[in-house]
Amino acid sequence: HPEKGVRSRIKPITETKRELRCLIDKDLESMMERIQDLESQRTQRPVTLEETLMAMAKLYLEKKDPIEKAKRCHEREKVKMTMPAKTIKPQVANFSARRKIPTPILRQVHLRDKGQCQAPNCQEKEFIYLPDNPKRVLDLVPAGAGAHTHNTTSLNHCKP
Repeated sequence: HPEKGVRSRIKPITETKRELRCLIDKDLESMMERIQDLESQRTQRPVTLEETLMAMAKLYLEKKDPIEKAKRCHEREKVKMTMPAKTIKPQVANFSARRKIPTPILRQVHLRDKGQCQAPNCQEKEFIYLPDNPKRVLDLVPAGAGAHTHNTTSLNHCKP
């Protein structure tokens, strides 16, 4: 099998450039070609595969990264604050059993923690989650406490 002989990797070439090597299937190749065509149309010039990957990565992070979502939400909130507003109540949620943390609080925590585990001596940025049970938040939150940004913490999947 050719798949077994090719190892996916990113190899440094210069200080600012890397070589990406991996196998892709025909469907992904077709999608990449379509995205390259669309990006060429958008920029009114031919684009390289590198530029295509950059456009894909930027769009993905813009749409899916919780930190970017939190930044956008924060900017919208700033605009709302400049407008004549109704009385704004602080966001609070009461945990009973397993309830979701409200989206505004999730966004504030993602913005504050910058997608990094907040457990002591942990620098992990992969597999981060926000516990939906206050007892999982490093025992910092008393049982029955509501969700606030000050008692909601980002954790790595392998931390207690």
